[in-house]
Amino acid sequence: MLNLGFKSRVVKMGLLVLGLGIAGAVVAQTHEQQVAQRLQPVGQVCLAGEPCATGGAPAASGATAAAFDPATTYDQYCAMCHNTGMAGAPRRGDADHWTAR
Repeated sequence: MLNLGFKSRVVKMGLLVLGLGIAGAVVAQTHEQQVAQRLQPVGQVCLAGEPCATGGAPAASGATAAAFDPATTYDQYCAMCHNTGMAGAPRRGDADHWTAR
C-alpha cells in the first residue's frame, strides 16, 4: 500500500501540471490575439460607390491654412543647412547652385 504522503504529492504535482497547462494555453491565446492585432492593416481602400465610402476625412479648416508662414517654415526646417551650405545644400541667395537643381 502506498504511503498517504506520496499520494498527496502525486495529486499536488498533477494539479500543478494541469494548472500550468491551462495557464500556458491562456497565455498562448492572448499572445496570438496580440500578434493578430499588431498585424491588422492600418487602413482600408474604399472606392466611391462602395458602402464604406460614406465617411471621409474632415475638411481642413481655414485657420490651419491661414496659419502657414513660409518664413517660419524655412527658419524652422531649412535654414540650418541652406544658410551654411551643410551637406552640399545650395546656399540661400546663391543662384548658381539653385539653377543646377
